[in-house]
Amino acid sequence: MPDLSYRSIRISGVPATLDKKSKSVDVIVATERPCEVFDFERYEVVPEILLMSGIEMANSRQVPLLDSHQRFDSASLIGSVRSLVTKDGQLSGTAHFSNAKEAESAWMKVREGHLTDFSVGYKVIEKRVKWFVDEAGNRYGKANADLDMAVDVLLQSENLDRVLLITGDGDFVQVSGFGLEE
Repeated sequence: MPDLSYRSIRISGVPATLDKKSKSVDVIVATERPCEVFDFERYEVVPEILLMSGIEMANSRQVPLLDSHQRFDSASLIGSVRSLVTKDGQLSGTAHFSNAKEAESAWMKVREGHLTDFSVGYKVIEKRVKWFVDEAGNRYGKANADLDMAVDVLLQSENLDRVLLITGDGDFVQVSGFGLEE
């Protein structure tokens, strides 16, 4: 399994968007607010910002909702987060809980206002930026991470149900189509 970082989804009390009939609730999955995370390579806490401007999602616009970070079997799958959209610097969607018995406890705790946090996993790929100066004297950076990210998506595609690819451009349309349609 790939090493993933995690961010929490917070629900305050019994949410106003809770729909008992469809067993769903609206959630904010991620924001552009800085979040302190532990960097295992540096062995220190560092600030991290996930930029919403580069998110590329599968056509289904949904990801699994898990009760833990264990992805080795379907027992931890309690539903899905659907209708994912980015707006005003945040990624939001609707958490739909499964009718399976594994999901009933979590759904009951959300209804009662006890379960207020979920989390999502993601992988950050860092590349060193090379700086250049154009003919007009403007300085710009280039990391050339495209190939590394494309290879990583293809290598991990068998281990993942969905890939949420956050990039600064549309260079990954072909890769995301391959990785998610297979």
